[in-house]
Amino acid sequence: MYESIIKVVKATAQNTTEEFRQLMLTIPALIAVFDNLNVYAGVKYQQLHNQPKMLNYMVVYLACNPETQLR
Repeated sequence: MYESIIKVVKATAQNTTEEFRQLMLTIPALIAVFDNLNVYAGVKYQQLHNQPKMLNYMVVYLACNPETQLR
């Protein structure tokens, strides 16, 4: 079961990488900005003993400047 999940994740990553490379050829240079968000879900106080309730998110923003000549 675990191996099947790993295969699907790897295949998805490869497909996404190829699509991203094709996209990069058609639009100006992109700037990637990463941000983390860590919150405690369903707790009143954010304390260490509540760590099992912690949710961790990572988001990536892609921005491009249409005025640039870079590719």
